[in-house]
Amino acid sequence: MSPPRDYNSPARDAVKAETRARILEAVVEVVRTDGVHAFSVQNVARKAGVSHRTVYRHFATREDLLDGLAESIDALTQGRGLPSQPDDLGKLPDTVRGFFERFDEARDLMQVYVITSIALGRVTPSHQHRTRTLEAAMARAFPRLPADELHRAAALLRTLTSSRTWFGLTVEHELSSAEAGQAAAWALQILIDDLARRDRLAPLPPPEPR
Repeated sequence: MSPPRDYNSPARDAVKAETRARILEAVVEVVRTDGVHAFSVQNVARKAGVSHRTVYRHFATREDLLDGLAESIDALTQGRGLPSQPDDLGKLPDTVRGFFERFDEARDLMQVYVITSIALGRVTPSHQHRTRTLEAAMARAFPRLPADELHRAAALLRTLTSSRTWFGLTVEHELSSAEAGQAAAWALQILIDDLARRDRLAPLPPPEPR
């Protein structure tokens, strides 16, 4: 009796990864050259040189394609030693500078991701994970501040570290990525310092009943 075939061989995995990467590159090309209105599985498959079935095998929906772009961005930053979202607020200003520098290395990918995520109204799982990580870090750093205040502050801090802020500052306001990173880091530091001040002045929460 012959041994069972290994359907998860390294060679097969490498082919799957290559096909997946080619499909995501096709998404960038479609939106960059033809506009976000042309973002369809049919156009992506044609640009990638694969069948519709192949695209659907890797990405069931357009939203999944967008999530795939987000994963590519995470790999870009983490490949340079940057965390997807630092759990130490003191590192946030320096991290956003690093984010924006890495974003500049893949401008087409970043611009397509921002434009498409706005058009689809999509909040990707990686975005949600970064938001939860930041909110948990803020709760640890500022235990005296009320939850609703921390929630609003976290939304603002996340916005300042986001690809959409990079896009707005570099594309709409024509700053360099370095200038955009410095501006975002400056605003982040001011907000973090103010939150720390407010936390020091806030009364201690009442003890929990036993």
